[in-house]
Amino acid sequence: MPNERHPELEGYQSQPLYTFELKRQGTTRRNQLLWTLLGLTLGVGLTVGALQLLPALQLRLGERQPSLVADDPFRQAFNQAMSAAELTQTAEFKEDWSQVAILWQQAISSMKAVSPSHPNYDVAQQKLVEYDRNLKYAQSNVDSRVASQPNAQSYWTIGSDRELVLKIQGMPVRVNQHSTTCKEVMYYGNSTVELKNGYVVDYSDFDRNLTVLGDEQVALSVQPRANTWTLGSTQEDVFQAQGTPTRTSTSQDAVTLHYNESLIELVNNRVVGYTNPLGDLKVSMMPAVGSGDVTSTWGLGSNRTAVLQAEQTTPTAVNRVDNSCEEIFSFEGSTVTFRRGLVTEYSNLSKNLSIQ
Repeated sequence: MPNERHPELEGYQSQPLYTFELKRQGTTRRNQLLWTLLGLTLGVGLTVGALQLLPALQLRLGERQPSLVADDPFRQAFNQAMSAAELTQTAEFKEDWSQVAILWQQAISSMKAVSPSHPNYDVAQQKLVEYDRNLKYAQSNVDSRVASQPNAQSYWTIGSDRELVLKIQGMPVRVNQHSTTCKEVMYYGNSTVELKNGYVVDYSDFDRNLTVLGDEQVALSVQPRANTWTLGSTQEDVFQAQGTPTRTSTSQDAVTLHYNESLIELVNNRVVGYTNPLGDLKVSMMPAVGSGDVTSTWGLGSNRTAVLQAEQTTPTAVNRVDNSCEEIFSFEGSTVTFRRGLVTEYSNLSKNLSIQ
């Protein structure tokens, strides 16, 4: 929709993203006097004096110009904001708007890095307000627009699983694992993604190269079918699909929704586990990434997506215990145990697992 106008662009025609103050009143005359002085100095042969004057003269001439070097956060924010504004004019699908939101998010991060000593610090503070408004507008479109590829995911979030990050971000250049805390840190240049038990808990987009949205509903490598919920769904999602629970209970930071004998556990308003002994929960876990690499079997070291693809069925229960670095998928009487998102053991009591 190239001709569609978006509210976030209205301000850019009457007011640029930011302005450079190259000269002020009196600057031109002062510069002329300085250059005249330099010429007279050179004319009488005071070469040493000229060499001493030139650096100071250059500093005076350039002291009111903002730094435009590649590592200047103000310049980086400008480039990212311009890219976001340009993409906004043609954005149509959910994937397009997620990229717009990511660019505004990165522009905000860059503007926040502008130091108080920067000549455009005051401008940066003004632009932070504008960029935040533009980010919210882009995020509203991420939520409302249809996806061009419904079974694909174009970004990851806090709470995303390891499989989705690797699918979107690619293999990291370095990985550190901390066995006692269940944590894993993946490095993408100077940017980092921190996971606990195979799920993202924090990140640092230092190089502005992470395809992450900070304030979106949890994106996972599994997606629910229509009128169902899945891991990562909100309590509102569950209520909409499942109806009102028969009762609720709380324990520390977890909330448990009871539907007769079935249970749904939420932490921070996100589903992290459930038990479905009677099959009355409207839960589905269909892999949304890696569809081109479908496997019919799995083994030790396989990830969650590979197991779900091979089993072609939603687990009857999921039990996630971060303190012991475990997540257990139950398939009737058989179980598959993951640590940091990878299979470490299994029990095939029901002889129904597709083990290689």
